[in-house]
Amino acid sequence: MSLNNYIKGFFVIAFCMLTALSCKKESKKTVITGYVKDYYSGYPLSGVEVYLQESDQTSTSFDPVNQRTYASVITGTDGKFSFEFRALKDKQYGLEYQKPSACYFDNESQQIIHTGEKNEIEKKLHSYGTLYLHFQNTTPYDSLDHICYAYNPAATTCMNTGYTGTAVNVTETLQLNLYDKVYFKSFITKNGITTTRLDSITFTVTCSSATLDILY
Repeated sequence: MSLNNYIKGFFVIAFCMLTALSCKKESKKTVITGYVKDYYSGYPLSGVEVYLQESDQTSTSFDPVNQRTYASVITGTDGKFSFEFRALKDKQYGLEYQKPSACYFDNESQQIIHTGEKNEIEKKLHSYGTLYLHFQNTTPYDSLDHICYAYNPAATTCMNTGYTGTAVNVTETLQLNLYDKVYFKSFITKNGITTTRLDSITFTVTCSSATLDILY
């Protein structure tokens, strides 16, 4: 074998080895297509930044160790997003989502991505409504007047200490899940006699607010 052929053969073998090593590090193409929607209404959420996170941790769940953002995209008017990349085999990948507004819950667990496959994802983000729960003693009896409440309509005792006195006029701010009817069973004590009343409210508009007056 001539020297030139020997050199050519060496470079061919070296190239093949490098290619093989490279293939060991990278998996085949990973494709992610998904939609971000409001959990309650099902409407698409546009302008949500979706983060493709890379982690050094390899486990059955995405436990972020040395986590970093590999790439990010922003959902369109239809709530759609997509990624296409070649994942490293010794890394793990997951998705996180930016909150569309302050009334959405922080992300729950991250969604793990199956590398080398097509991933189809529908992510529904939870939002809440703000309730201003207003208590006012409009017919006072004496300084022992008392009110407290529970969420369970079948409750027999209060879930909090409540308020005492003739000049009660307070407002609590609560964040409630949408489309779930929330009950407030009030226990009202005047002249040593305790009575109950039941109020409820349901939010049907994302990120809305309302006031519930409990006058006693």
